[in-house]
Amino acid sequence: LHSKRPIRISESLYFYRHREGSAMKNSNYHTKNMEDCLYVSKKLLTYSCSLNHTEEMWFTYRLRLLLKSCIQSAESLPFDDVKYLQSELRDFSVKAKQCGYSRIFDKTLYLAAYNIKLYFIILRIYKGLRG
Repeated sequence: LHSKRPIRISESLYFYRHREGSAMKNSNYHTKNMEDCLYVSKKLLTYSCSLNHTEEMWFTYRLRLLLKSCIQSAESLPFDDVKYLQSELRDFSVKAKQCGYSRIFDKTLYLAAYNIKLYFIILRIYKGLRG
């Protein structure tokens, strides 16, 4: 089952509830979320490239949110578990540019792709200053 083109749905599809035994309370939640967001964003980009879609703002925005969610989950994990994410982000950036998507990566995503450890350090300093 494949769609011919992506569409926008104005309805909310998910309502998250934190119940006992919920996946959101699982200790592996951040690892799974990081891996899943990266997997979904890669598949969306591959699918879009295969159809030769032009760059649309809503699609680049959605991919950017997926990648930022991935990085946000990675922040909660030990560094040894997420250092491969840097190369994954670089590969994603290269593939996106090859497909004609030049606006997915903003300054924060470029920093994470350049040096994920530096990104986490700057983020912690920023959060400390912000309070």
